[in-house]
Amino acid sequence: MRLISLLLFTMLGASILKLSAVNSGFFYYKQLGVKEGLSQSKVQAILNDHQGYLWIGTEAGLNRYDNYHLKQYLHYPEDTTSLPSNEILFVAEDALYNLWVATKAGMCLYDPQNDSFKKVSTSTDKEIYASSYLLVDDGIVFGGKSCIYKFKYSTKEWEMYAFEHLLPKNISFRKMVRYNNRILINTQWYGIYSFDSETKQLTKIEEFSADNYSTIYVDRKHCLWVSPYGKGLFCYEDGKLVRQFSSKNSALTYDVIHDIIEKENQLWIATDGGGVNILSLDDFSFSHINKVRDD
Repeated sequence: MRLISLLLFTMLGASILKLSAVNSGFFYYKQLGVKEGLSQSKVQAILNDHQGYLWIGTEAGLNRYDNYHLKQYLHYPEDTTSLPSNEILFVAEDALYNLWVATKAGMCLYDPQNDSFKKVSTSTDKEIYASSYLLVDDGIVFGGKSCIYKFKYSTKEWEMYAFEHLLPKNISFRKMVRYNNRILINTQWYGIYSFDSETKQLTKIEEFSADNYSTIYVDRKHCLWVSPYGKGLFCYEDGKLVRQFSSKNSALTYDVIHDIIEKENQLWIATDGGGVNILSLDDFSFSHINKVRDD
């Protein structure tokens, strides 16, 4: 029997669920919460690294799970090798197995030899504040406030591209995806932008005119999925809208979508109150995972 494992978390949830499917209709999970040693119940980031450790970022510390025990990492003002802040925004691992931890007080790198952290800055000693990241062929890109940082594998040096003069205000780059040789950047409240890695030019995509985009995602077939807040899910191929799903015209359970991930030709869609929706990319049918009280 084939075992499918997924790790799910919610921005407002009280636990981590290790969710497994042994067939198309049955799921079981293992719960990791405060009782099990999690530093705090509001999970904001999760990463399964190359060694199999599960890193869980919360508003009150970072946690590492080895399938048996949870270890907490916290900020201590007197210790410069601790986290810069307890509020974790994301955790990322690059192709060199560097583990990057973005906090409210700046970015740091995990030192596995000493089980500690080192705060990161550019070659000009500028501290890095980022709210998103994207793995690219020659490095890792971080989305900051009206700027992009890039760490290059070949030189181990930083590049920075600032766009304050192009944007309405000092805004955060919330999520980045690769699409048609460009990087698309979701600013959430100020539209979606396209960044050309060759020319370093940033351009607003005027076709995306909604006031708020909750998430964007590119699947393995290079289709772009966009979710305007409260309006469901839109699919684009080669720049053209080809599909639209909402709770009114499909089995989508809720129109506010927080995040999307692809697994085995299915999109797993995290909604705000409608559970997890699973969209088949073969026939575009929906199935659902919902919390059942006392089950």
